[in-house]
Amino acid sequence: MLNLLPEYHEKPFPHLIFRDFIRDPDLLGYLKNNTELSTEMASRTDLGDLERIEIGRRLSGKYSYDFRKKHPFSSEFSRRVGRFLGYIQTCGALHHVIRKHFIPVFENEYENFEEAFVNPMVTYGAYNKTATAKNLIGWHLDKGDKLCSGFIYLREDGDEANDGHLQLSDGLTAKEIGYEDNVMVIWGNIPNAWHRAGVRGPTEHLRRIVNIVYESDKVYHDYRTERSDSVVDESELYSNKKFGFKKVNKL
Repeated sequence: MLNLLPEYHEKPFPHLIFRDFIRDPDLLGYLKNNTELSTEMASRTDLGDLERIEIGRRLSGKYSYDFRKKHPFSSEFSRRVGRFLGYIQTCGALHHVIRKHFIPVFENEYENFEEAFVNPMVTYGAYNKTATAKNLIGWHLDKGDKLCSGFIYLREDGDEANDGHLQLSDGLTAKEIGYEDNVMVIWGNIPNAWHRAGVRGPTEHLRRIVNIVYESDKVYHDYRTERSDSVVDESELYSNKKFGFKKVNKL
């Protein structure tokens, strides 16, 4: 079902790129283009431009849907999406690839590092359409209890926009990874693993993704995104957050 032969890139910090990740054409087409996701998002009058919903298990929040609880999706949607998310979460071969590439990275960063890299949080969803151009998210790290973070990009048919791409930086050099169809990108959340998503211009298309996060009971660095009581940058989707490079301490 999956291509588990990634490209390994060392710079600007270690990351993996899996191209043609989902090998089942029917499943891929469903995740990219099913109308249940777009219909539900269009019905949410409280969902603003580019705001994101997530669907999965163990979720809570205004824009989250938990398959274990009452939700608006059909049994077919729940079965097909839920089965795929569960497969990613329990796929031993995928976890082996992640461990193989990232355990050495973490061992180099932290003394006595020992983690299993199993049972990641996996969600399906999308960023909403938008009438105005906004930066999806500025330079930041993930919180220190996240080991690895990644996305599977699922570009809708007909979405030809060349924008909103992922950018990686170690604080000195940067690299852009395009929002291409059926590509998975994942990296280790080390103290120089800065990333952002660029400007998404006006579009009627959703930006569909699967989000994959390996978590830990430990906290390995002290990064947190600061929030403000007022607008920091109107061009940002999360306009009250203070993004940008800063000193991060290992814990």
